[in-house]
Formats: sequence, structure tokens, C-alpha cells
Amino acid sequence: MKALAFFFLFCFFTLTSWTQTRTVRGVVFDKISGARISGVKITPDFFGNDTTDSKGRFHVYLPKKYQDTITLTHRNYYPFILKINNASPRIIYMIPKSVLLDTLFYEVFDGNEMLYGRVFDFNTRKGIENVVFKTLDEKKVGYSGKEGKFDFVIPVSTGSLIVSHNDYKTDTAIVTDKDFTSEFPVFMHAEHPKTNHSDRGGYYRNLLWIPLNELFNVSFGLSYVRFLKKNHAVGLKGSYYMLLKRPIPFSTSNKYSGVKLSFVYRGYLQRNMSNQSFVEGKITGGYFDFEKFVYSQGGLGEDFISRPLSFSTFGLGINWGYEDIIKGSKHLVFGFSMGFQYFPLNTSTTYIDENNIEYIADNWWWYLYGPGSVFEIKIYLGGIF
Repeated sequence: MKALAFFFLFCFFTLTSWTQTRTVRGVVFDKISGARISGVKITPDFFGNDTTDSKGRFHVYLPKKYQDTITLTHRNYYPFILKINNASPRIIYMIPKSVLLDTLFYEVFDGNEMLYGRVFDFNTRKGIENVVFKTLDEKKVGYSGKEGKFDFVIPVSTGSLIVSHNDYKTDTAIVTDKDFTSEFPVFMHAEHPKTNHSDRGGYYRNLLWIPLNELFNVSFGLSYVRFLKKNHAVGLKGSYYMLLKRPIPFSTSNKYSGVKLSFVYRGYLQRNMSNQSFVEGKITGGYFDFEKFVYSQGGLGEDFISRPLSFSTFGLGINWGYEDIIKGSKHLVFGFSMGFQYFPLNTSTTYIDENNIEYIADNWWWYLYGPGSVFEIKIYLGGIF
């Protein structure tokens, strides 16, 4: 009889204890490798079951009124402190002690998260080592290593970080909640930004050149581009055609002067190399004044006449090009480009005189080697500064 009474009394206290507890479940992972961690000890331990199993899982029983924290510890990992606010399953990541945490914070509270990513030179897109990260109150939280890679822990609520390096302008990086979920890129501007060319070219962003082959067409050209962000550049190309007969074999006796101006956009295919390939698009306008625009009767090459005329014209073009810094030089650049353009001869090629005789002008020279050449080749020499 006493044994039966004792049994019922035990069941009563066990049931009462059970109704006044809560269960917290979770799984623990390695932050770096993603592997599950067994043998993680959970404290405080009120009712046993205080370590994770072989699959990193745990479930601990806590008094229902306990609203503080539990601490997860392992000899190979930094501790993690979990705030108790509900009984939902938790996914927990612990940082191995092989990671050197020479920083202000580490991922011990669930209000902190690891921020990882790379720091890049804004112009060259190369990783930058030894970049220092600080909070707005000047407390160091981390630094970048090889190839600009970094990982450190900060409170999710940090908001902004000061980013500094001896060779770069100090800047502020804005950190939002989503930046903790993937690699966070940081871009820094050099005190003297580099051009698209290699270190042999120094710290320059301007390119000026003269197209050499235009001289054979009795014209003088001058071009300029300015390197912008990423792989982009914009600029102007100008050509002046002198009032002389062109010394081209089989050419007509057309004698003219004119100007041609193009707005240019360049997209460079690679960065931070001495030799650069690019794709170029342009919008072109021009004005030409003919002292002699030559026609022949019936287009048969007989009975030539000429008359003065002038016109303006507009067109488009696309080119592929290549340029390189001349070996042994920091400033001289050699390059070439080739492509297609549409730049029409914007005047009538027929003329009817007062005797109603029709004359026809040759226009093949304009589209073959003249200002409107359909297939366009440029060989140029210039400099960066």
C-alpha cells in the first residue's frame, strides 16, 4: 500500500514538473565548413540532455519561467550564447578556433553575425590587402587578407563601417541585414586612380592620340578618351580634311575641305593589363565644302565638269580595337582599330546643266577611302596622362 502511494506521488510531481518546462531544439553547424558538430555542451543544464548528438542536434528542457540565455561550448569552437525567446527550432553556426578573431566582436550572441566578402580597387578590380574595418566610434572590427578577402563578426545593427587603407581614400561602407547572407563586396578609390592600363602606365585616366594613316588622305585627326568607372570610357574624335587634291591612285580630281567629329563610347574587355582590347561605338557628324566636285558626262569618264558645293552629313559606326603601352615607356601608346561605319555622301551624284545634259559623279572613292569609308581602319600613336 505504501509502495502504491509512493508511485502516485512520484507521478504527480513528475507531471507537475513536466507542465512547467519548455523544450528548446536546434542543430549546430560549423560556420566555415557547414558540417554538423557533435558533442557541443549546453548550459545551464536543468534536466539532462545537455550535449548535441552525432548529427549536431539538441533538445534541452528549461523551466517555463526561464527567459535568459543558454550557452553552447565546444573545445574546438568559440562559444555561442543563445537568447531564449521562443521554443522554435534553431539553426546555430559556431566559429572554429582555427579562425583568428583579432577583432572587437565574435559570434557569441545571436545578435551578431559574420560579415564576409572582398575589398576591391574600384578601377582595377584587384583585391586589396590590409584594409582596416572600424565601427563609427573608431573601434577595429577586422581587416582584409590575401586577395582582399575578409570575414569578421559585428552586430547586425551596426549599419555602417569605416574602411581605410594607406593608399586609398577612407570611405564608409553601408551594411544592411541582407549583406550578412552572401559575399559583401567593398570598393575603394585609390588616391591616384589607375588607368585601364598596367602599372607600367602609372596612375592616369586620359588617353590622347593621332591616327597616323589619316595623314595619307591629307587630313589630320586628334582623339581623346577619358576612362570612367569599371570598363568604360567616353571621348571625342575629330578630323580636319585640308583643301588639297588627295594623292590616292585612281582618284578623281575632287578638291575639298571638311571637318568630322565623333562622340565615342568604349567598352574595354579586360582591366589592369598593358594590352587592352575594346569595342567602340560612335555617333558622327561632319561638314564638307567642295571647291571642285567632279562629274562626267554619262558617267563614262568623258567631258568632265566640276562645280562647288557643300553639305553636312551624319552617321554611326562600330569598331573593335587593340592598344598597348610601348615597351620601356610609361606614357606612349600604340594601337589600331577596325570596323564599319555608315557616313553617307549627303548630296546628289547627278547634275543636269542648262543644255539638259546629265552628268554623273563618281562616289566610290567616298565609301572606299574617303571620309565615309564603309570599312574603316585606324592606326594610331598617342599617350596616357
